[in-house]
Amino acid sequence: IFPDLERMYPIFEKCLKNGLNVLSTSEELLYGWTTSPMLASKLDRLAKEHGVTITGSGLNNFRVTLVSILTGACQKIDSISGKATSNLGPYGAQLLHYYHVGETEDEFNEKMRKQRFKPSSFRNTAESLISDLGLTIMGIEEDIEPVIDNEDVRATSLGIVPKGSVTGVVRTFRANTTQGTSFEGKQILKVFNSKEIAEGCLNEWFINCLL
Repeated sequence: IFPDLERMYPIFEKCLKNGLNVLSTSEELLYGWTTSPMLASKLDRLAKEHGVTITGSGLNNFRVTLVSILTGACQKIDSISGKATSNLGPYGAQLLHYYHVGETEDEFNEKMRKQRFKPSSFRNTAESLISDLGLTIMGIEEDIEPVIDNEDVRATSLGIVPKGSVTGVVRTFRANTTQGTSFEGKQILKVFNSKEIAEGCLNEWFINCLL
């Protein structure tokens, strides 16, 4: 499974045309209306034409639902922020290369200069949450930075990733709304080092609001 609609589209299209309902953990499917509007519209139309449904689910959907429910106790929301870490160590080589694992810092920076910036799954999560809360986005910022470890780390598919190499990325998303509520999300996707393996993955959210 790929995280983006561009690569998942042929698979989704084939399922919908053959009358199958689709439920996928592909991150962009959760809310691709702004990051891939043409593909999202095509999939929506195909599903309606064939009398089936297509839905994004998984951890990102859980984040949206959980935070949305918790905001029900708020009279006024000033800001919502989230941080999540994911260990890429057990995953296949294709996904690790997608997140630049094993590259040098110079190789990473060169790719960032040449490649089209790909929206993060945290953006899809945040935009889905913003839509669910009935808010309107006024401005968006996204950043990506490499993670460099000072110790060797081990990935199942790539073996040892030597210290000084890129072991993953930090994706940051910020959004402001016309209603005054701000959003920030930080997503760290990397091959965990020994300390991070002991600590485990993190998924935390903070709602700054008037109760």
